[in-house]
Amino acid sequence: MPIFQHSYDAIAADILNEITEKTSITRMSAGGKARALIDAIARQTNDTISLFDRNFSRAFLSRATGKQVGFFGDLLGVPKLEQSLAHADSSAGVVQFSVVGEGTFGSINSGSNIVVTTGTIISPSIDSKLLFRVTENTTLTAGLTKSFISVEALTPGSLANIGTGTLNYHNFTGYSDALSNSLRVTNLAPILNGQDEETEANYKFRISKQVLASETANEIAIRLAALSVPGMADLRIFPFYQGIGTFDIVIKAVTPSVPDSLVSVVQAVVNSKTAEGNQGTVRKPRETGMSFQITLTYRESLSSDVKQEIHGKATDALREYVDVLDIGEDFIVNEGVQRVLEVDNRIRDMGSSSQPFDDISVWKSGKLEDNKTKQSLLNLSSKGNYSPKVDEKLLIEPISNPIVITDAN
Repeated sequence: MPIFQHSYDAIAADILNEITEKTSITRMSAGGKARALIDAIARQTNDTISLFDRNFSRAFLSRATGKQVGFFGDLLGVPKLEQSLAHADSSAGVVQFSVVGEGTFGSINSGSNIVVTTGTIISPSIDSKLLFRVTENTTLTAGLTKSFISVEALTPGSLANIGTGTLNYHNFTGYSDALSNSLRVTNLAPILNGQDEETEANYKFRISKQVLASETANEIAIRLAALSVPGMADLRIFPFYQGIGTFDIVIKAVTPSVPDSLVSVVQAVVNSKTAEGNQGTVRKPRETGMSFQITLTYRESLSSDVKQEIHGKATDALREYVDVLDIGEDFIVNEGVQRVLEVDNRIRDMGSSSQPFDDISVWKSGKLEDNKTKQSLLNLSSKGNYSPKVDEKLLIEPISNPIVITDAN
C-alpha cells in the first residue's frame, strides 16, 4: 500500500495552483515554458515518491523480495538453504548389495571378500541419466549374503529423490563372477533428502520465526533446530516424559529406520537450545517390524517370469506403504490389500474375502536388544489392523524374506 497518496496529475495541479496564486506568472498553457517546468518537477517528484514507497515497503519482511529477503536473513543470522545431494548412509540400511541365488559374497569371488570401490556408479538402469555413486570403499564380507553401502546422487536437488526399489544397476565388476552379474543392488527404502534451493516463501517463513527460535528452550526453537539436521523428516515432543524439567523427542528420519548417527547429531543440536535445568532426550521411535504372507490369484494363465515381476511390484507397494507410515500411525489391512491389488490388473484376488493376508506378523524387541518376539496379528480381534503407541513406528522387518508371495494358479 502506498505511503503517500499522490499521483502525477495531483502533484502537477498543486504546483500549478500555488504558482498561479503566489506569483505573477500566468501563462500556464500546454507547450509554454512554465508548464514544461511544472511537468518536469511533478514527474520527478512523483518518481521519487514511488521509489520511496517501494523501498519503504521492502523494509518489512512481508513485502521484501530478492536480495532484500537475504538482508533480513543476514541481520538475524539465518542463511538461505542451498541445494543438497540426495544421499543414504550405510548405517541407515537403504542401499543394499546382495547375491543372486543362495550363495555368499565369497562364493562369487573365489572365497574372498569383495571391496566395492568409491565412485562405483549405481542407477535405475544401464542407460539411465539418474546416477548415484558409492562414497566410500565398502567391504562385502565373504561369509555374508547382504551388505549396505553409502551412496550420493550426482545430480543435486530433489530431481534425484527416488522411490523404493529404483536403483537396480551397478557398473562394479571387481569380483570373479562378474560375467554372470551375480552381484545385485537395490534400495530398500526411498531416498528423499535431495533438496532444491530454498524458495523465497519458505525462507521468509523461517526468518519470521527466528526471533522465537533464537530465544532457546521454547518448542519452536527446538523444533526448528532439530528439523534443520539433514536426514530429519519429523519429530514428536513429549513434555515431562521423565519427570519435571524433562522432555523426550522422538525423531523420524527420511529412511524407514532411524540411524544412531542421526540421533547423536540431533541430540547435540537440542542440547544447544535447551535451558539450564531442563533435559531433552532425543531417541528413536520404538521400531516395530512387520512381515507378511500373501497368496495371489490371477485372471489368466501367466508365465513364471511375469508372476515374478508382479511379485516384485506387490512387494515394493506393500513395503512403501508400511515404511512411510508416520510415528503412531495405524496399519490398516484394507489399505494394504488395495496397494497390492493396484499394482497389476491381472491380479484377480488376494487370499480370501474373509482373510486377504495369509499372515501378518509384528516383530517386537524384547528386553535384550538382539532378541525379538514374533506375533501374528490375525490371531487377535483386530483381524490384522495394528494401532501402534504414540512413540512407535512401523516398518518392514529387516529379515531375508519379510514379504512372502505365493500363487494360487
